[in-house]
Amino acid sequence: MEDPDYRPLKRAELERQVGIHKREGKAFRTTLRNLVKSGEIVQLRNNTYAMPFEELFVTGTLSVHLNGFGFVAREDVEDEGEDIFIPRSGMKGARHGDKVKVTVNEANERGPDGMVVDILERGVTTSVGTLLRRGKNWIILPDDPRVGRSLRVKKFAEGIKPIKNHKVALELHDAAAQGAAPTAIVTEDFGPAGASGVDMQSIMHRYGLSQKFPKAVDKQIERVRAGLSNKVIGEREDLRSWLIYTIDPASAKDHDDALSLTKNEDGNYELGIHIADVAHYVQPGTPLDDEAIRRGNSAYLVDRVVPMLPNKLTTDLCSLVPHKDRLTHTVMIELTPSGKMVSYDTFPSVIHSKAKISYTQAQAFFDEGTTKGITKKVQTNLRELLKITRAVRKKRMGGNGGINFHVPEIRCELRKDGTIKQIVKRMPMEAYQVVEECMLLANKAVARYFVASEVPGIFRIHEEPSEEQWEEMAAALAGLGIDDIPESRKDLNRIVKEQEKNGVGHPVTIAILRNLNRAMYSERLAEHFGLAFDEYSHFTSPIRRYPDLIAHRILKALEKNEATPYKKKDIAQMSLHCSQTEQNAEEAEIESVQTKLIAHYEKRLFSGEADVYPAKIVSFKNRGLIVELDESMMRGMIPYPSLSGDYFMIDDSKTKAVGKRTRQTFTLGDKMDVMIVKVDTQARQIEFAPAE
Repeated sequence: MEDPDYRPLKRAELERQVGIHKREGKAFRTTLRNLVKSGEIVQLRNNTYAMPFEELFVTGTLSVHLNGFGFVAREDVEDEGEDIFIPRSGMKGARHGDKVKVTVNEANERGPDGMVVDILERGVTTSVGTLLRRGKNWIILPDDPRVGRSLRVKKFAEGIKPIKNHKVALELHDAAAQGAAPTAIVTEDFGPAGASGVDMQSIMHRYGLSQKFPKAVDKQIERVRAGLSNKVIGEREDLRSWLIYTIDPASAKDHDDALSLTKNEDGNYELGIHIADVAHYVQPGTPLDDEAIRRGNSAYLVDRVVPMLPNKLTTDLCSLVPHKDRLTHTVMIELTPSGKMVSYDTFPSVIHSKAKISYTQAQAFFDEGTTKGITKKVQTNLRELLKITRAVRKKRMGGNGGINFHVPEIRCELRKDGTIKQIVKRMPMEAYQVVEECMLLANKAVARYFVASEVPGIFRIHEEPSEEQWEEMAAALAGLGIDDIPESRKDLNRIVKEQEKNGVGHPVTIAILRNLNRAMYSERLAEHFGLAFDEYSHFTSPIRRYPDLIAHRILKALEKNEATPYKKKDIAQMSLHCSQTEQNAEEAEIESVQTKLIAHYEKRLFSGEADVYPAKIVSFKNRGLIVELDESMMRGMIPYPSLSGDYFMIDDSKTKAVGKRTRQTFTLGDKMDVMIVKVDTQARQIEFAPAE
């Protein structure tokens, strides 16, 4: 085949060419298959064989499914979206996140497929797992099955004594030979798998999160002094006499935004959004700034915060606590009573917050007209704030306005030992929406300032779904029995609102969200599809988001008529990095909650108590019903054999499953009580059965 004159031949032609005897045919066919599997030769679409040539290769990033197969996202822009399916047998030692070179075979009904030819760059080199003994060998069951089903321990780092069922950090090693079991070096022991705090330590290690800061940062923070000099205050607008207050969760320790509201002579509202001036304390090029860039953002796990900045800043000097002078950056927005933005202005300021209000207090006031802990003066101001933000929200949501989905929040209240004490499920309250509308206005005004000034800015963009995504969304909705084909934000809002009445609003919302693009940071100005904004930035949370800190620095330069501190290519690089750290933090946050919930339900299963959980049917699979628990939105399967022992058929609309013998019918959205029969902690899967 390596001969320059070779032309692709079929197997029978190759056998004749090579001179294969009949009794050698089976071995020859096996050899051909193995050479194709290893990528050393390729099988072309007309069943001929040849050496691979460069045009057949595609480079991309491998995503591995829990079941062992994977998909490669192409790097070449022209074929973007056409992911290449890689069967389990075609991995050739590649792992989740690796940059790989693959061969591409003829496309079939699931799209093009191929095999890994070469691993160009390892994406994941460390992980976490549970240490077990198998015969004379130590093995690790990784928490993330995508890095391997099990790993053989190559060695233990110095000082680590192997103990069964301990959670350990590991360094992944390539297999010594193709097909051999992958190995790992144990680098750290977190302690017994079920011990308090070990689960969160494991998650933090997997996602590269740490609550500790480098020594250089600690030393820099020690030199930061409390108190504000007259010189610093004199360079700012002094708003300390204004009625300014914060509205945050009751448990919040960092308050990075405060609000004020007055009326002017024209009868318009003057809304002040006052944001902690983190840029005053975090200077570019310092160890503190370097570490903040590396982290990109804070992460909020189920039981702890992994902050972007040290506590001295986040909960003290930069936190807009009541009755203390604090440095801020203010955005003043003039609004008509109908909620239209007339003008905006920005400037550095100093404030003295008069009150700290919790969302619960604010909501009680909105619902009942009065509440304890808030002065009459602040109550009067809050009433006006509610009035104007309702008008702003109505205008924003009107017509083909922003997406208006209501996704419940699940919060786990924990005991001291880290187990779940209570699961709290709540919908976004209006008090939250009041603050949200104010922050959206400020972020929109800052983005407009960047555009009007024609300087490189950092933007928060959310691109409209592609034609293919709209089609996939329609298919996902059809799978839930909804024939309505969405084509706009207005359609999406209408469909969700209609299905909420049918009791399946949440699964419909999730089906839509899964087919939308992720919001991301960019140096490029583009629409924010979800909000229906032509220009939008992030400015209001510099304590916990580095892009907001970038926006503050650009804004300060503009206000002083100075050159802005970033070139467009710098912002592009930091935007990509911060988008990645944001996604990393989100995945860690979700996994922290899921880990606690799975452990909670496993504990309940083995407690001996016959717990019954209200649930509803959210989809149908070939093997069973998928139900969602009302209390936590955890999903699991009820296998069909546990339903009257009947054989169930899914109808064409995929909204019903009907028993062939009993004609028993289950419909999408049906409520039912279930019991847990099995919990797989590694796969994070639950199996249910009907309670009756």
